[in-house]
Amino acid sequence: MRRADELDPAKLKTPKGRPTKHTAATMVLALKEQKRRLTTPEWRDLCDSEKGIPKSTFYELKDEAAALPEVAQTKAGLWFYKAPKK
Repeated sequence: MRRADELDPAKLKTPKGRPTKHTAATMVLALKEQKRRLTTPEWRDLCDSEKGIPKSTFYELKDEAAALPEVAQTKAGLWFYKAPKK
């Protein structure tokens, strides 16, 4: 083997795969646009119809979205947008 000094190792180690299409921030935005509190299935259906987030992706991102400070859940399990304090 010979060493190829003209090659950049950083360029060789690029991540492969499909780029991320949906994020937890998009889910939060859908929740923010609502005036009422939502159950998990209602939030899921809203994300699907308004933002195009598939149900399986919703459940993959739900825990990440729930950990954000703008998202809160009541003891009854209803989700709502909590405006950040200034």
